[in-house]
Amino acid sequence: MSEDLSLNVTSASLSNISVPTDVAYNHYGNRMATVSSEGIVVWGKGGAEEWTYTSLIQVPDGHRCLKLAWAHPEFGSVLAAGIQQLAGGSSVHIWQERDFPGSPDESSWQLRARFDEACGPVVDLRFSPADKGLWLVAAGGDGAIRLYSCLGTLELETWQMQSAFQVQHQAAPTCVQWRLSDHHQPLLAVATHPSPHVTKAQAGVHLWLYEEAFLKWSMAGSLLDTQCVDWIAWAPMSTPMGDLLAATSGLEVVLSSIRVSRGVDSSSVPAAHIKEEARLVHTSKVVQAEWNMSATTLATSCENGAVCLWSQNLESGEWLRVATVNDGNA
Repeated sequence: MSEDLSLNVTSASLSNISVPTDVAYNHYGNRMATVSSEGIVVWGKGGAEEWTYTSLIQVPDGHRCLKLAWAHPEFGSVLAAGIQQLAGGSSVHIWQERDFPGSPDESSWQLRARFDEACGPVVDLRFSPADKGLWLVAAGGDGAIRLYSCLGTLELETWQMQSAFQVQHQAAPTCVQWRLSDHHQPLLAVATHPSPHVTKAQAGVHLWLYEEAFLKWSMAGSLLDTQCVDWIAWAPMSTPMGDLLAATSGLEVVLSSIRVSRGVDSSSVPAAHIKEEARLVHTSKVVQAEWNMSATTLATSCENGAVCLWSQNLESGEWLRVATVNDGNA
């Protein structure tokens, strides 16, 4: 069953601003950062539901910003960006917004940290959920997943690279997401494509669990090993089936329930118990998926402009498309 939905859409005036190449919203959805040739443009939504320009974070000459991420507002206004040097190499920059700049001409954003470990472009950035502390994960085009942590969450002045690991089977990461449900060990899902430089390279989604007792990240399992996965999304809360993960691969979105059992000592390996729950089939390539807050509805967006809403039938357990916006025959 599908139905047409009417939406009120507001737009930000981009006069004198070049076309944005990446967009990130803060936790509340009332601030937005966009990447353009001018740098990182920060916008705010006013009482009239209109977006207005508020500030500009300039990127050094010879560099361009690729990805953006906001931290949870519990830590203030904190932005991270993946920056690529046009001459080669890349880095991760972290800024904090100050309430009172030193002068009217001074930027309200202060650079708090810069990490130059990345060799390839930064393909994705994500801050951790607030209950896990102030961590940032960066997925690199060199196949490495790097994690940075802030040692003092009041001033945000001291950052360090906490750890790094290489994705399995020499795959190339495309997206990384933190598990969002509360009261769990930190768990990362990494979506991958086969590396173009490796024969018979595998892809799929890799699950990595942080074992705090041993201060290490361990691979807990994988799914969709033979498929190219472009995007992944954790449900924001656990369900009776476990933690739900949506993974987009071509015309399909694969829903899986995941439970992870931890190791009992430093030599044991955590194990992920994975069950495929459904495959949501479209007729246009799916580029992104997001859950609602209760983990009962999944929205998927397609290359043809369609946005589909899916929910589970409580009687049959089947996942059905319940609404379509901008139906592009998806």
